[in-house]
Amino acid sequence: MKLMHGTLLSALVALAALSAHAAHHASEKHSKPNLKNAVDQLMGAFEKESVEMFDDVMAKDTGMVTFGTDASERWVGFDEVRDSFANQIGAFEVERIDTRNQVIKTSNSGEVAWFSQIVDWHISSGGNSQVIPGIRVTGVLEKRGKEWKIVQFHTSAPIQGQVVEY
Repeated sequence: MKLMHGTLLSALVALAALSAHAAHHASEKHSKPNLKNAVDQLMGAFEKESVEMFDDVMAKDTGMVTFGTDASERWVGFDEVRDSFANQIGAFEVERIDTRNQVIKTSNSGEVAWFSQIVDWHISSGGNSQVIPGIRVTGVLEKRGKEWKIVQFHTSAPIQGQVVEY
């Protein structure tokens, strides 16, 4: 009887663990589209020139640090990042942004995620259209309540060749 009770208890514990594991994966699977939507919304905000979309996807943290492609582009705090975004969309028109090589990963806890992607910007400024190819965009998101918010992002322009050969 004792052996049967122990076996039953072990089976119940295993079943509970499997249920929790399945629930975690179902929850993670359900949040993946929301996560991808948040990442895509960053580029969408630029493409649609929408401050509202930008505000919606960003964390409003005063300590966030973000880098742009220019050496002087380092913004601390959401307000500085937002002001830069507003200046950029006022300075040129984004015709479209093509995204490729997008990778999105989540932490084991499911509360933090990071992404990388390469984007080609099709813009016009002063009546001239141009393509800025191969811009690398990386970032970190945090799950806040049921929504994913970008807490940090970085853009860089590749250079040809290595700065220091190795």
